Amino acid sequence: MVETGLIYPERLEAAGRSEQEARQMDLVRRIFEALAQGNFQFLYENLTDPGIVDVVGLTPEKMGEPGKNPNLIPDTFPNGMRFEIERAFVEGDRVCVQWSDEAETSTGHHYTNRGLSLFQFNDEGKITHYYEYFDPDNFLEAIGSR
Repeated sequence: MVETGLIYPERLEAAGRSEQEARQMDLVRRIFEALAQGNFQFLYENLTDPGIVDVVGLTPEKMGEPGKNPNLIPDTFPNGMRFEIERAFVEGDRVCVQWSDEAETSTGHHYTNRGLSLFQFNDEGKITHYYEYFDPDNFLEAIGSR
């Protein structure tokens, strides 16, 4: 079993940044903590309506039948994930986080990946755009689409 949690959360601190940037970085830290614990809804709760979520490289066609499941992520990773924060940057209304993760899938598959998450915020501190870049083949294998 993979130990879930957030490794190097201090890399998500925003020392020396503006108050707005510090709030944004704090929300991103809380999002990664929630993801690590299997609470994938927390990200969506902090999106504007409508907000844009784009996992680059994953299309409905590539994901096949599993992609039709609205609970795909929590069903695939019911015990959460282990995120290692490698780097994090905040500038203006954007936060960028480079990470690696691993998890045990609901089918017992050991999943690992590396990626980059980009968050864009509005003036009220809500996320307007969330882009995630990672190796889609690793994910497709984990959900059984490969």
